[in-house]
Amino acid sequence: MTPRERVQELYQRFPQPRSFEEDIRLHRVTGYVIETADVFVLGRPVRHDVPVEAIVCPHVSFAWEVCDAWYIWALAGNIKRMLEIVDELGPLPLLGWARRNGVIRWHPYEETRRRVEGLSQMTIVPRGTL
Repeated sequence: MTPRERVQELYQRFPQPRSFEEDIRLHRVTGYVIETADVFVLGRPVRHDVPVEAIVCPHVSFAWEVCDAWYIWALAGNIKRMLEIVDELGPLPLLGWARRNGVIRWHPYEETRRRVEGLSQMTIVPRGTL
């Protein structure tokens, strides 16, 4: 199963407010869709101190100049490869994602980089509704 197929399967197992295809379309406009043979990511640069509703809504975009974090909506595959791609796009001080309980966890980007050195695979489930 490819990383894209793993994320698509998660959309079927955990109902979301939008379809998998719609979230891909939205992230292509307001964020990024990263898809390689070993990683699939839906993510956006955001400002981490705005209301959570703005962070988790892929309809909302932020000017790059005010962004201080990457928010990962969904991820499957090689997290080290994802971080390499983020480095090419432009690293930001924080990296965050929400767990199923809806709480966004913000992690210092460089610390996350060091911590994933020993990992090869990771999956982040889309957050779902508020």
